[in-house]
Amino acid sequence: MNYCSECGHQIEYEGNYCSECGMKIQGNSNNDENNKFESMTMQQFPLGRFFLYRKLLVGIGISLLVIIILSNIGGGGIGKDSPTQVAETFINYTRDSEWEKAEELWSQSGKEYLVAQLFNDERMIYQTMRNLTHRTDGDLFEYEITSEEIHGEEAVVNANLAFDNGRREKAMFAMVKEDGDWKVFAFQTGN
Repeated sequence: MNYCSECGHQIEYEGNYCSECGMKIQGNSNNDENNKFESMTMQQFPLGRFFLYRKLLVGIGISLLVIIILSNIGGGGIGKDSPTQVAETFINYTRDSEWEKAEELWSQSGKEYLVAQLFNDERMIYQTMRNLTHRTDGDLFEYEITSEEIHGEEAVVNANLAFDNGRREKAMFAMVKEDGDWKVFAFQTGN
């Protein structure tokens, strides 16, 4: 029989705690075997590490999710990205002859301004987009955005254009925010 080292009560069963005072029983052979078993299983199966890594991975996952969400606030739709991204998308759409998609990136005020300058003919919107990337002597081969300047609700994006006939031109895109989205207001090309 074992006795509790705290209160002296006789331990009548194979428990780990004294039924009188609640102290942990020391010297119990069954208790020693349990401690050895727990020690062996912790060495063979380090659950503590597993849970630590699991918590770490969950923390990293949550952090990445927050970063992705914060980077997409105000973004995600047509015309909501930076002026440079909108200008690049506009160039790509016109190069691929996707006129309707390109027109969605053109601000309403910019289209109205263009039409007013060109005899009130709305067909000039498509012709102007076509002239950006398709020429009678060559089509746009590649482009490079060279700079972006943002001034509140307006921006200027500059680009170098290279055509498949060897011709090189500079392009300037005047950008405006329209309903919170960046859009093309106007553009011009030249040497």
